[in-house]
Amino acid sequence: VTVAVMAIIAMMAAPSFGNILEKRRYEQNARELLLILSQAKSQAILSRGNVSANLVSNSANTPTMLNWAVRNSGTTLSISPSVTASTFTFDRNGLVSNISGDTTITLCNSKVKIKKLIVVTRLGAFIIKSEETC
Repeated sequence: VTVAVMAIIAMMAAPSFGNILEKRRYEQNARELLLILSQAKSQAILSRGNVSANLVSNSANTPTMLNWAVRNSGTTLSISPSVTASTFTFDRNGLVSNISGDTTITLCNSKVKIKKLIVVTRLGAFIIKSEETC
């Protein structure tokens, strides 16, 4: 009887466990995105030159180009207003030189139905808005 009860509990918990793993992968994607943007800004200031963060590439990083791409199949990326080649270029002062105003990066995961909005300002600041549903 105990084994049967444990099996029933395990069967009920399995879908929730899958959602927890998916949410963890989604959150890791968001953290890595913020890390790449922060690294690009810091590297631009330290090197006193332009450094770009390309958000749709898995290529190897170089001193002037940091690459990132969504690694979770359930997560999509969108940028509004669109940025040329999905790249943010930070200048030697840490400003984003290729945008004219606030730009919103949206990460949406259709499996767990959560959406994170990250606003990148012209001054190179990152504002993380509260999570919403997709």
